[in-house]
Amino acid sequence: MFISIAAVMWYLNHLNAIYMNDINVPIKVRGMAGVDKSNPDGSFDVVCQVRANGYTLMLMNLFPSYAALELSAADLTVSIDPTDSSYYSINLRSLERAISSQIKGVELIGVLNNEVRIRSDKYAEKIVPLKPIIKFDQNGQYMQLGPTVLEPSAIVIKGPVKNVAAIDYVETMPLVVGLDKHDYVGIVPLQEPKGVETSVHEVRYNVDIDRFTEYKRIKKVAVRGASGDFIVLPESVTVKYNVAVSRIFKIENEELKAYIDYDRSNIKGDDGYLGDNRFLVKLDGLFNGIGQIDISPRYVTVLKESDQK
Repeated sequence: MFISIAAVMWYLNHLNAIYMNDINVPIKVRGMAGVDKSNPDGSFDVVCQVRANGYTLMLMNLFPSYAALELSAADLTVSIDPTDSSYYSINLRSLERAISSQIKGVELIGVLNNEVRIRSDKYAEKIVPLKPIIKFDQNGQYMQLGPTVLEPSAIVIKGPVKNVAAIDYVETMPLVVGLDKHDYVGIVPLQEPKGVETSVHEVRYNVDIDRFTEYKRIKKVAVRGASGDFIVLPESVTVKYNVAVSRIFKIENEELKAYIDYDRSNIKGDDGYLGDNRFLVKLDGLFNGIGQIDISPRYVTVLKESDQK
C-alpha cells in the first residue's frame, strides 16, 4: 500500500514539471462555413508542439475538447488552393499567431503540419470604411471641428462571399461624448456585422473641439452663372454663424461671400431655384470651423434688367 501511495505521489509530483509534447488541436474557424454536411462548421485538426506542465498536457491528450480552439477568419491569411477551388490553404505563420493568442496555459512552439487546408463555402475578404456614430454633446461655447476621426479608418472583413458582398461599411457603436466627461478622445467598439469576421473589434476616435464665438455680417448677394445686369431684392442678406476661436484668422483671409446660381438653361434642375424668380442664397468661402449658419432672408428675388424693359 505504501509503495502504491509513493508511486502516485511521485507521478503527481512529476506532473508539476514542464514538458514539451505534440498534441492534436481541433480548430473551428468563425467566418468560414464548411460545405460537407458531415462537417458543417468546416473544422479541422492540426498537430502542435507545445510546452506546458504535465497536468495540462494530460488533459489535452485525454480530452480533445479541452484543447479545442475557435479562431476568427479575420486573424488568418487564407488563399484558394490552386489544385481544388473548393479548398482554401491557411498560411501557417498566421495560424500559429492565431493559436498563440487563444491557447491558454500553454506555450506554442509551432505547428507541425506541412500544410493546412480547409474545405469551405466560397470565401471572400475586402476592405470597408468605418462610419462613426459618435455625437458631440455641445456644452456652452464649444463646437466640433470637422468630422470625427477614426483610427483605423477602414478594416478588413472576411467570410462567405454573399455576406461580404452585402456590406459596404461598418459602423461604430453609438456614443455621445462631452466636455464634462473628458471623453472626446478614446476607444469605441464596432457594431460587428453578422456572418463575417472583422480584423479589429474596436477603434480609436478623436473628436476635435474648440471654443467658438458668434459673428454677424451683412453680405451683398452676387449673381453667378449668367452675364448681364440684374436686380436683386433684397440686395443684401444677414449671415450669422459661429466661428471656432482657432479659425478666426481665416475670416479675414477667406471672407464669406453670398451668391445665387443663375442659369436659365438649367433652371429647373437647380435645387437653388424656388420658382417665380426666387433663388436660395448660398455661401462661398466656408471652411472647417464655421457652424450654426443662419441666412436671413433665406431667398431673394432676381430679375434681369433686360426682362424689365
